Amino acid sequence: MSEASTQTQYLAVKHDQGGGERVVGTVALDADATMHVQPSDPEEGPKLERAAREMNQSTVLHTASVPPEGAPRFSVASRIVKRGDPDFVTLMMDELRKYYAIELRPQ
Repeated sequence: MSEASTQTQYLAVKHDQGGGERVVGTVALDADATMHVQPSDPEEGPKLERAAREMNQSTVLHTASVPPEGAPRFSVASRIVKRGDPDFVTLMMDELRKYYAIELRPQ
């Protein structure tokens, strides 16, 4: 999130439709990264609302990280990122893109 981490950001919601995107709504993202959705497409509304509900329930997200020194070869490690951490919004956007084909972008 930009320097406006204490302010609400309004983002356009774009849905990737395999070769093209279209705007399906708006998200107000408040200071604690809670999503408030305003769908503009009745068909995409339930999907957008479900994605927001699931993201809003998450108090932590996980991201891949370097295994600790001395870990066995080919070990996998993750880092817990709590809501409020500067990386939380970036990880949330990554999850929305990866699992819902939803992109949040500045309007």
